[in-house]
Amino acid sequence: MERLYRPGMAFRDKELRVPEPITLAGRRIKRYHIDQPERRLEAEVQRAAYDFLPRLLPPAGEDGTPAGSWVVLHRGADTGAYLLAWIRHVLAPDRPDLDGWVADTRAEGPVGS
Repeated sequence: MERLYRPGMAFRDKELRVPEPITLAGRRIKRYHIDQPERRLEAEVQRAAYDFLPRLLPPAGEDGTPAGSWVVLHRGADTGAYLLAWIRHVLAPDRPDLDGWVADTRAEGPVGS
């Protein structure tokens, strides 16, 4: 496999896209796609990722945790900021607000500028 990045390479701008949430394996899943403006995530890459995703998900609802997940498909590095939305809507309130979490997305556009 050809390595596209080498240590010491300059930062490349990325774009964040927020496709509609999906339901997969009994879970509501928020989706974030981070790619480069000149090299979008190909449809076949997205299909392969979502076909594989159920193997990575824990069983939905068995332990009482709301059946919500998020997935980030990306080219390049990103931060763990997505976890903060989960804490704000599901772990911190007295009652988990899965609908609020699904509706709370990051703005689309340039990333890291």
